[in-house]
Amino acid sequence: MRRKQNGNTWMFAGPQNLQRPICRANQDVIIDRLITLTPGNTLQTIALPELPDDIEIWIFDECGGSFLLYEQSNFIRQVEFTMGVQGHSLEIEVMRNPKKP
Repeated sequence: MRRKQNGNTWMFAGPQNLQRPICRANQDVIIDRLITLTPGNTLQTIALPELPDDIEIWIFDECGGSFLLYEQSNFIRQVEFTMGVQGHSLEIEVMRNPKKP
């Protein structure tokens, strides 16, 4: 697993690092696993049963001893309106027939 920030890459692939990805779709958990990272392994691919709208990642050192990193992110699956700034006013337009995901 690699994390980039300000152009720097930090590696989280020490001996027996553990990661726990949690993915949700419509508030239902679709992935919740504990995965062991081996030294030098910086890429882990997991097949998802459907597109997530929320993901968390927890990374621990060897055997889950010390917490190293937590990150969470939400994804936008559908936008049912548009917004725009017109000078000193805000314009919002709602879609007439938004589709349900």
